[in-house]
Amino acid sequence: LWFSCNVSNVNLDKYGTIKCKRFFCNYGLDIPIEAEEKYHIIHCDYKHTSFKPIMYPGFKYIGVSKLACDSFKELTGIEAELIYNPVVIEKVNAPKLTDKIHLVSATRLTAEKGGERINQLSRILDKNNVDYQWDIYTNRRYRFFGRNIQIMPSKLDLRKEMEEATYVVQLSDHESFGLTVAESLMLGTPVIITDIPAFKE
Repeated sequence: LWFSCNVSNVNLDKYGTIKCKRFFCNYGLDIPIEAEEKYHIIHCDYKHTSFKPIMYPGFKYIGVSKLACDSFKELTGIEAELIYNPVVIEKVNAPKLTDKIHLVSATRLTAEKGGERINQLSRILDKNNVDYQWDIYTNRRYRFFGRNIQIMPSKLDLRKEMEEATYVVQLSDHESFGLTVAESLMLGTPVIITDIPAFKE
């Protein structure tokens, strides 16, 4: 059983105790669990956030990047096993050669996700009369000034959009892994990214 969601609004009485062989969670554990093995997924660079690690008795810890494992160990003294997020892509596209640049971003646009950098890059593109379209898939409101930026509703699967993009753009201050970047590169789509440790990894 992979149980990965915010359960604060779930009627726990409806479910009772969840029983399984292996249990994995990402966030706070608010439900009764009976499992042979319990794992907490570490997907945060704790050194760059206000979040503190949540510790669960009897749990093992898995980090989605070396950066996440290292920051967790620095704060807790506990080793987390490194297991990268699984991403399977069946094919790789040839590079796209077009006159118009098509940029795609998929981001929550929280404070650390680079909204102001998006504005800076769009200003440079606009000032230099670059022919571009920038589709930003997000569930957050943010004020963008680029004349060719289009805000799109979040989608679970952006494979087609990333395959068709000239570049996928992720301008975060920090990340613990950067799944969008990994998916883009596996699709053969080059990325424009910030120079941060997680993206180098």
